[in-house]
Amino acid sequence: MLSPTLLPILVALASCAAPVAASRARQACPPLPSYVPSFFRPGVKWQIEIDDPIDVTESSRSVPPADAKVWDVDMYDSIEIDDDDTNSNIISRLRAANPGIFVICYFNAGGFNESDPGADRLNPADKLGKIPGWEEHYLDITSDNVMAIMKDRIDNGTRGGCDAFDPDNIDGYLEPTLVTRPADGHALDTSDYYNYVKVLADYAHGQGKLLGQKNARELLNLADGRGLVNDGIVDFAVTEQCAEGGWCGQMKPFIDCSKPVFQIEYPAEWDQENCAATALNGATLAKYCGFANPPGQNFSTILKLDGPECGLNGVTQYCDSDVLVTTPTVPEDPEDPEE
Repeated sequence: MLSPTLLPILVALASCAAPVAASRARQACPPLPSYVPSFFRPGVKWQIEIDDPIDVTESSRSVPPADAKVWDVDMYDSIEIDDDDTNSNIISRLRAANPGIFVICYFNAGGFNESDPGADRLNPADKLGKIPGWEEHYLDITSDNVMAIMKDRIDNGTRGGCDAFDPDNIDGYLEPTLVTRPADGHALDTSDYYNYVKVLADYAHGQGKLLGQKNARELLNLADGRGLVNDGIVDFAVTEQCAEGGWCGQMKPFIDCSKPVFQIEYPAEWDQENCAATALNGATLAKYCGFANPPGQNFSTILKLDGPECGLNGVTQYCDSDVLVTTPTVPEDPEDPEE
């Protein structure tokens, strides 16, 4: 039997615990900052083009798709100022052509190739194993030098007009033998990448910018209970092939927190090697778009080419259409060693 003297103590403890639990529940979905536009929510229409620079030479006309409110562009291409000024800040020209848009800047956060800005600042110990299928290598994301380079990239993007950042290759933990530090044999793990993304996000937020999560679904629920969304660290997600891989449902925490999931699918029905696409429809289209509309998860879903010669170029299909949309681009010069 409960002692009468203990009963008031237990009641008092329970009354204190209830507000704490409620507070934790309220903080499960920290809101987006007030400066984020109201349309930056699940289901917003978007476009991504990171293969070639977007052609914005005719600034008097809108760049298709004109109704896309969010654009994800390659940061290196889009803030570059060429000697002849022809590509001078693509972001500002895109904003002039398509007023009111929100611009996300893609950059390689967890890897590098030799042509990346700042690659010459890397120390030998910063460079880890080769990323399969790409002329890139993983980075030791626990290196202070690497972090300084990435903060500089965010600084450059901020000056160049980026509203947010799309950090690629933050899932190196999936290839432990390729992200093992030679000095001590430590294989970078989910905790390392969680901590890395948190520092990048804190830095971006300090400049009034957002930071997303590129794939890396394991970072949503670490073994110790931490998670990038529930801890209020990341502001949106960019996924590749979640429908094809059957893991779109794992991105539900973003939708629950009213944060967009920008879903990219590379249809097997398209000739990815030869950059040929024909609009899909019916059940073929539906298998990629099951999370695009209620009663799904209201993902922002697009279908793209991703072959070796046309990776994420302007060709796009949306789930509510049976026609292709092409964003005009300027092919990069294959003879230019800087590209």
